[in-house]
Amino acid sequence: MLKRLALIVGMLGLASAEVLAGTPGSVNVGDAAPAFSLRDRSRGLIALSDYVSARRPKQVVVIDFFRTDCKPCRSSMPKLRALAKDFTGKPVKFIMVALLEDQEGRSKLNAFLQRNPVPFPVLVDAYGVVAKKYIRQGNGVKLPALFVIGPNGKVEGRFGYVGAEEYPKLKAHIGKLAAPLKR
Repeated sequence: MLKRLALIVGMLGLASAEVLAGTPGSVNVGDAAPAFSLRDRSRGLIALSDYVSARRPKQVVVIDFFRTDCKPCRSSMPKLRALAKDFTGKPVKFIMVALLEDQEGRSKLNAFLQRNPVPFPVLVDAYGVVAKKYIRQGNGVKLPALFVIGPNGKVEGRFGYVGAEEYPKLKAHIGKLAAPLKR
């Protein structure tokens, strides 16, 4: 049953390529990004407010929700690494929020990241609390999901799967938000 559900979610994720409208209980474009604090893989605490704030605009933040058993999430990873490289030295911060699989989730995440290192922080949402604030669908969450948070702390874009077709749209969207900011 879980494999079938993952397959359906994966197929839906491949079809959800443009800026998406949210579902009830999830965050939509124009909403304030829900605040959160999560631990990175070395157990350091990182808060969204470290990077964006309505009071002190700092930078654009791209949050990618990821799970190792989500095929579209894994397929998006090369494009996300390329985006992070494109915005090196710019006021843009990339963050991966990793959801853990039920069985050996932390070890699967560590193994995946060892094989596929990423140039941005990986925060662990072990119980899916933050994911449910952003991408709730019923009792679960819908992946893949990527959010662009503007420097004022508002959600400026919501994307699903990031492939070759979506990459230029996402890059232009981030660039437009980051252009007026100084490093």
